[in-house]
Amino acid sequence: MRMNCRGQEMDNEQFQRLVLEQLKMLIDGQKALEQGQKALADRQKALEQGQKALADRQKALEQGQKALADGQKALEQRQIALEEGQRALGESLKALEQGQKILEQGQKEIRNELKFIWEDIKKIDKRLSAQEEELVILKRLK
Repeated sequence: MRMNCRGQEMDNEQFQRLVLEQLKMLIDGQKALEQGQKALADRQKALEQGQKALADRQKALEQGQKALADGQKALEQRQIALEEGQRALGESLKALEQGQKILEQGQKEIRNELKFIWEDIKKIDKRLSAQEEELVILKRLK
């Protein structure tokens, strides 16, 4: 006879049954542990894949951010070039306006000169007309 953990006596058959039950419980426990371990391994694999996907997304975002920064820098350079071009256009416009004023002043002076020349032509025409009349009168008198 054997004694169980409670101090009770048991026969061989009972002992074997007890050992078998405990062995079955240990095997079932081991299977459960193995399944749990497999589940944990699957979860770890899924987490690693998720972590890799996150790292890939982060890399893509960083590349996108760099592209945006480069684009912004290019836009800033274009803006500076446009501002410089605008300044140059403003200066050219001022020069053109000054040139136009000079041309307008010259045009005014030419008109004024032409006015005097036209008056002189009219005076000369009057004199010539008067001389022609005198010439005609002189020819008649002869």
